[in-house]
Amino acid sequence: MIKFGKSIKSVIFIGKGAKGSELSAAKELQKYIHKITGVLIPVKSEESMKKLRFESAFLIGTPFTSEALKELVENHLILTPKDDEGFVIKSLRLNRLDVIVIVGLTGIAVKYAVYKFLEKFCDVGFFRDGERHPSLEVLEFEEIDYSDHPKFKYRGYLAHTWIGETRYRSTGLWLFDDWKRLLDWMSKKGFNLFFPILTYNEIYVRQFLRRAFPDVDPSEAARKAHPLPDELRLKSLRKAIEYARKAGFKIAYWAFPRHPSGVEVYEEEALKRFIGALVDLYGKPDFFIASPWCEFPSPGGVSRWDAEKKIYRTIKLISPGSDLVVMTWDWFIPFWRSLSTGSTGFFGRLRFPFDKIFAEWEAHKKMPDDVIIADWDRNFFIPTNGFEGRRWWYQTHISFEWFDLPFTWFPPTMYPVNHAYEKKAEGIIIFNIAEFSNVLLCDYMAELSWNPKLKFEHFLEYYAKRRYSRGSWRTMIECYKLLEKASRDIFVYGLASWVDPLSNLEKVLEEDLERCVSLCEESLSKALKAYDLERNNDLYRNDLLELKLVVYKLKAMLHLKRAMKTRYENPSLFNKNLSECIRWLKKALRELEGDARFSISSTRDWIKQVPGADISVYDEASKVHRSFVTCPENLRGLIKQIEKLRQPEEKDKSTN
Repeated sequence: MIKFGKSIKSVIFIGKGAKGSELSAAKELQKYIHKITGVLIPVKSEESMKKLRFESAFLIGTPFTSEALKELVENHLILTPKDDEGFVIKSLRLNRLDVIVIVGLTGIAVKYAVYKFLEKFCDVGFFRDGERHPSLEVLEFEEIDYSDHPKFKYRGYLAHTWIGETRYRSTGLWLFDDWKRLLDWMSKKGFNLFFPILTYNEIYVRQFLRRAFPDVDPSEAARKAHPLPDELRLKSLRKAIEYARKAGFKIAYWAFPRHPSGVEVYEEEALKRFIGALVDLYGKPDFFIASPWCEFPSPGGVSRWDAEKKIYRTIKLISPGSDLVVMTWDWFIPFWRSLSTGSTGFFGRLRFPFDKIFAEWEAHKKMPDDVIIADWDRNFFIPTNGFEGRRWWYQTHISFEWFDLPFTWFPPTMYPVNHAYEKKAEGIIIFNIAEFSNVLLCDYMAELSWNPKLKFEHFLEYYAKRRYSRGSWRTMIECYKLLEKASRDIFVYGLASWVDPLSNLEKVLEEDLERCVSLCEESLSKALKAYDLERNNDLYRNDLLELKLVVYKLKAMLHLKRAMKTRYENPSLFNKNLSECIRWLKKALRELEGDARFSISSTRDWIKQVPGADISVYDEASKVHRSFVTCPENLRGLIKQIEKLRQPEEKDKSTN
């Protein structure tokens, strides 16, 4: 038994050649053990190992910077890590002393190893919405012999800048501290690819325009496309990219070439100016994700591969060493629009002609060998033989809206990720459109990006033990399993929008809604049993709020569904169900109003405190994307919309 804590003399030893990530890893280990035990273990060079008297120690680093670790590897007392990001954690008895060895071949691997040690052996939880650690006087470890390595070479997480940008503090309104919080979480979960979207809103930043298109005078609308000052936003993101580089991340610019008018232009001279401005502002990236984005057809009818060839040539000219990534998403969209059965929803778009998609693939086979394909979303394309030896990544959405049932139920989330691994995908990109929604799925995908074979039930226990106290984590597992069952067994697609439920309500069967409500109510009931133990746990309160809103929303929609069945035959019953719908929506509204994260007014207050910000721009922009976001303002609008449906009681035919 190896012990660290109060009244125990302990040391963290590092190699005499340690620097950068190794030093950072040692400091992180010191910090979290201090949080857990209250004891600050000193960090010392291995040169003092024989001089100091101690009862237990950590020895962390690489065989290249630590003579002690080199000797242990050479004597086969510890295994050599599998690759540059792999690591070994092992308890040893050295010179009659208890030591935990944490070794990787690189500083980055050592950093991953420390975070994995803290999670797996110290029960520290690193979640997208926060952290949690136990409080113990002494940390005790039995024999440890653990090794691991990531299964994908590149692992990226994208917090989208569009959905909710004009409502919440999503990436469109982030400053450096916000980016830093994301990057720190990504480091702790083993991500190594940082790729902010640069041109959804960056294209309209005057600083960028002056560099890329100095001869073009942007329109007034383009000038006022963002409430925060241009220079502040540019500096914040540039600082974030520099921070990511220093932390060992590869950098990708998700950059859609667009003209200041908002229309794509693929003349090579314009591309040179566009890509040159990005490199000038933010430095040379490792990758450009530069899709022609044919959802908005170009004026000249530019084909996808013709545009991508020009982008490729420009990248090699302006930023040699950077690789181009093309996305299969772009192969589908024009066909979705033309062949949809009238629905603009996700499932309405899935009737695309496979012959044209495979023709697109045939054309892309002519790409240079160093072009990477990013296959968009599970089961979209992935040929049975992979991409015939070409480099490719798997990219997936995980969320579209706050407080909705998961976009997909959890176990099948694993299958396409595992399939991508088996088909030798080089990388994985997790694409979270509604940032901070469905934290459980977000954290599960983070784990899958490291280990694509991790089953949901194993992850769930691992997750709950770290998120909740000893007396309630089993209850919360039951809660999550019920929610997962509701997502898996019952088809309630179409209720993603709180703002216009009437347009999708007819697609959902009443009996499906009833079963879904029943399961979600049971889930909420179990979660409430943990309240006394978890009332001071912010992570629990986040989950409880989300569960309440899921239940209230579904119950409101169920009563609205029942109301619409009797709208003309029985106005009295119609009004009764309508009143119940409104009652549940108002309960949801009260919950939302109690959380500043989801209020336009709180976002407005924050913007007004930023020097140089223009609140009038925000007020105008906040009218956009209303159907995608959950906030008190939108919910009040929905309640008013439904209240207008009430009918005079005297028209009730049943009383005539």
